[in-house]
Amino acid sequence: MQAPLRLEVGSIVTLRMRGHSRTNGQEYFAPAVVLNQHMPHGEIEVLIWDPTAGTHYNPSYAIRDVSSRGEGTDHELYEVQSNIGQVLFSPDEFGQMQKGIADLQKRSLDLEQAVAELQAQMLDLDRK
Repeated sequence: MQAPLRLEVGSIVTLRMRGHSRTNGQEYFAPAVVLNQHMPHGEIEVLIWDPTAGTHYNPSYAIRDVSSRGEGTDHELYEVQSNIGQVLFSPDEFGQMQKGIADLQKRSLDLEQAVAELQAQMLDLDRK
């Protein structure tokens, strides 16, 4: 079985919520902030914003449902389903995006400077 999905502290994810009386038994997804992750199984400590059950804290939310099959040496664990719908915000990816934007800004300034130098050279050629 693959290692569990790793989530950074501060990630915002959608979590699979089990159906209940307010949702007519239908499961749904609620947004949550990851406060910590526990290994080796990947359970997350989260603050969940759940409009049907209220905002609440869960110290050990399973990020996937696992089951087993086979017997003896053929026994294995497998992932039945992920309980993470989407990762809406990742602090690491946001940091990379900020770095990328800073790099683009520098390149844009360099390009503006090169264009200005080229225009100056063209004016000099026109004067001759």
